Amino acid sequence: MLIIVFQVSAGITMASSRADTLDTISRPKNYKKGWKPFPFPILGYNTDIGFQYGLALDLPYYGDGSTFPKYFHSFYLEASFTTKGGSIFQFFYDSEKLIKNMRITADVSYLTEKALDFYGFNGYQSVYNPSWEDDKDTADYISRVFYRHERKLFKFAFSFQGKFLTDHLRWFAGATILNTDVGSVDIEKLNKGQKE
Repeated sequence: MLIIVFQVSAGITMASSRADTLDTISRPKNYKKGWKPFPFPILGYNTDIGFQYGLALDLPYYGDGSTFPKYFHSFYLEASFTTKGGSIFQFFYDSEKLIKNMRITADVSYLTEKALDFYGFNGYQSVYNPSWEDDKDTADYISRVFYRHERKLFKFAFSFQGKFLTDHLRWFAGATILNTDVGSVDIEKLNKGQKE
C-alpha cells in the first residue's frame, strides 16, 4: 500500500528570554569544527525478535566552528538487524546551510518487523481476548502472535522551513511517502530456538 502525505503549516517558535543570540555569544574555548563522527553500537534482546545488533553513526559537520553548538550539516546512519529477521536501515539529514535561510530535513528509512502488535482498526471497539494469545489458557489459546503481523515499511520524507515575517514565526512545508507491505507472522521462524 503506497501512501503519500503532503503537509503545509505555520507555527510560532518559543521566544528566547535572553537578548543575545548565537551571533553575539562569544565562542567557547572547546568549540568544535569540521566533521565530528560519533559511531555507536546497537545491542538488544527480545524473545520475539531475538538479538538485535548493528551500528549507528551520528555525523555532524561544524564547518569552521563559527556557529557552534549549531552544526552546518548533520547526518545520521543506522543499520541494525535481529536474529529473527527484523531490520532497520535509516538515513537522516538536517541542515540550515544547504539553502540560505532555509532548514531542510530528509529521512529515508526501510524497516522490517516480524511480529508487530496490531489490535484492530476500531480502537476500543475492537475485540481483544487476552486468552487467545496466553498459552497458559489451554481452552482458548490460539497463538502467542494472534494480535501481531509482519510489516515492511519504506519511508521517504522531506521538509523545508524558514522564517516568516519575524524570527519567531516560521513556515513549514513537506511531503512523506510511505510504502507498507503487511503479511502474516512467520511463526516457525519466530519459534526457532524456543523450548516447546
